[in-house]
Amino acid sequence: STESQLELVCLLLSFKPGKADMKWLVNGKESSPPTPAFSSAMGTDGFYMGQSRMNVTKQSWEKGDVYTCQVTHPGVGTELSMHNTSKCLGEGLRPCMAGRGGGELLRNQETGTVGGWEEKEIQCSLEPNIYLTKPSYEDFIKNSGHVTCLVLGYDLAASNITWKVDGQVSSAAKTEPLKTNSNGTTSLVSSHPVSLAQWGQGTKFTCNSQLNPPSRTLAEPRPSAQGCIAGIISISPVKLSFSTLINFHLHGFPTIPFSLTLICEASGFYPEEISISWLKNNSPELKSSYNNGPVSGSGTFSAYSILKVDKSGGAVNYTCVVHHPAMKEPKSVVEKVTLGK
Repeated sequence: STESQLELVCLLLSFKPGKADMKWLVNGKESSPPTPAFSSAMGTDGFYMGQSRMNVTKQSWEKGDVYTCQVTHPGVGTELSMHNTSKCLGEGLRPCMAGRGGGELLRNQETGTVGGWEEKEIQCSLEPNIYLTKPSYEDFIKNSGHVTCLVLGYDLAASNITWKVDGQVSSAAKTEPLKTNSNGTTSLVSSHPVSLAQWGQGTKFTCNSQLNPPSRTLAEPRPSAQGCIAGIISISPVKLSFSTLINFHLHGFPTIPFSLTLICEASGFYPEEISISWLKNNSPELKSSYNNGPVSGSGTFSAYSILKVDKSGGAVNYTCVVHHPAMKEPKSVVEKVTLGK
C-alpha cells in the first residue's frame, strides 16, 4: 500500500458485562501515545461487541514491529488476554521463545532461522483458542437454538471438532469447512442444536478438539429457586412531534409529521432470559423496527422494548409479546393506536 498510516482493529465479541479494559502494546511495551478509547455496544442476543483502533506507521509495520491487543474483563478476573499481530505474523513467521535469555523473536518456519542465526528446533505456533457461545432466548423459543464452537489458530488443517452432551458423544452437530482468514489464521466453526428443555435442565455441551486447550464446556447453571415472573407487563405510549422535519406534498403545503413511541416494560422476572417482540394487527413486526434494551437488576430482573410507530391513518393494534421460561404461554398486552393522516 502507498498509505503512510495503517489502522489495526482489535475486536471483542460476545462478552458480558459491557465494560472491558484494553491496551495496545508495541513490541511488549505500552504504546505511546496512549491507547485510543475502547467502545462497545450490545447486540440483539444481549451480549456486547467492542473495539479499539490503533494507527500504525507504515515504517513500523514494514520492519515487523509486533502489536499486541491486551484485554482484561471482569469475566476472567485479573487474567490478561493478549493477541499479537505484525506483518511477519501474516507472512508465515511465528513468535517464538528463544532459549537464550528469553525474549520474543520472530522465526521463519520455512528456513529455520531466527534473525539470520541458526537455532535449535523451537516449537513455533500461535496457541489455538476455543470459544463457545450460547444461543439467544429468542432462538430457543423458535426451536432454532444452537451452541456454537469456534476454534481459532494456525495450522488447523489436521484438526476436527467432536461434541459431548452430558458426557455422551453426540453426532448431531454440523461443522463448517475449514476457513483461512485474511490475517493468516485458520478457523473451524461447529454448531450443536440445543432445546429450551435441555438448557433449562442444565445440560452440559462440550466442544472437543485435538488442541491445547482440548475442550470447552457450556451449560446454564440450574437456578437455586423456581423461575418466576411477576406479571408486570405494560405499554406506555409517548407521543413525539418533530417540528424540524417537514414533508412537502405535491401542492407544496408543509405538514409536520407525528410519530408515536411505544415502550413495553417487563419487570419482576427470574431468571434473566427473556424475549420481547411486537405484532402489528397480529402480524410480526420486523426486528429492525424496534429496539430491546438490556436486561437489568439482581435477584429479579426488568427489561424494556421501544417501538416507533410511523404516521398512518386509521386505528392499528400493536401487541407486545413476552416469552419467559417461567411462563407456559407467552404474555401479551395490546395498545390501540390512531394517528391522523
